[in-house]
Amino acid sequence: MAKILIFSGDDMSFYKFRKELIVRLHELGHEVVLATKFSDYEARLAELGCRTVDLDALKRRGANALQDLELIRAYKKIIRDFCPDVILTYTLKPRVYGDLAAGKKTPIINTITGMGAYTLNGGALAKIATVLDKVGLRNANHVFFQNVEARDIYLQRKLLKNTIPTTVVMGSGVNLETFPYQDYPDHEGVDFAFVGRIMKDKGVEELFYAAEQLKKNYGEHVRVHIFGFYEENYKPVIEDLQARGIICYHGFVSDLQPRLKNMDCIVLPSYHEGVGNAIQEASASGRPVIASNIPGCNTVVEDGLNGYLCKARDKEDLLEQMEKIMGLSAREREEMGKQGREKMVREHDRNKIIETYINVIHGIVGHKEAAER
Repeated sequence: MAKILIFSGDDMSFYKFRKELIVRLHELGHEVVLATKFSDYEARLAELGCRTVDLDALKRRGANALQDLELIRAYKKIIRDFCPDVILTYTLKPRVYGDLAAGKKTPIINTITGMGAYTLNGGALAKIATVLDKVGLRNANHVFFQNVEARDIYLQRKLLKNTIPTTVVMGSGVNLETFPYQDYPDHEGVDFAFVGRIMKDKGVEELFYAAEQLKKNYGEHVRVHIFGFYEENYKPVIEDLQARGIICYHGFVSDLQPRLKNMDCIVLPSYHEGVGNAIQEASASGRPVIASNIPGCNTVVEDGLNGYLCKARDKEDLLEQMEKIMGLSAREREEMGKQGREKMVREHDRNKIIETYINVIHGIVGHKEAAER
């Protein structure tokens, strides 16, 4: 039995996209501790068989030197108290500061979910994150990437030594039982849905433009649904679009699966992604997808097969792809959805991704145990 410590950025995303990993580790007899800033999912994660440690010092966004030093100290204390055989990290701060806290004493497996705003947007925060990332990753024993392009950028920028083993997986994958195929809706018009945080980098400004144009052109035959929290500067925009009937805003929805039943197509015009979870879930449910032609989306969507790819940051091209969906018959859209389901079964099954992690964990733990004999 191995002692496995997991550092994650938050409890909600870990529960939604990685809880099956905890279940599998527990089934195999391993002891698991999950350390993060808990909100509503601590009890549910504990029920899966892991111990939990609430990290008050963990702030997901922003840079504050004193808070970050406090977080490193908290990670070091957890490592001392638990004495793990291996550490798994997810998201930027847990990865950077978890790596620094672990040093060379404890084997560590990192997951890099995408390039993210820190690296892509430039500026002081990006420079700081890049330096810390490079220093922290020196201690990594294995690094998982969610798309090939991100791995190549890390290697090209020498953020990661080419001697450190890497594996590319299709994001967190999708739970094919939680998101079974659903019959295609039989109703008048077309319902589009966006699922995600309402922020500029998700392409929402392009989406709002397309929604206005579609409403002008198709009236009541088109509906654009928005699911997710909005950043505060988007509050008046959302309220205005909702009041004018351009969008149907539903707020954050914890269980997406029932809502997909009535949707015709999911839209994600994001600027950057690891691998989009919402579009994997939509594809598994048998819904066509429109997504940006970027790493992390174009691995889910094959243009013309299970959806359409649009140019990132291009509102007119997004509108064109949404109008393509409008121009298809319900039977043609249904066939696209079926192709998406088949692709998820072949390439994005979460159970297969979890077994890849398990194999790496067992390999590292076995090597550590052999070295200690």
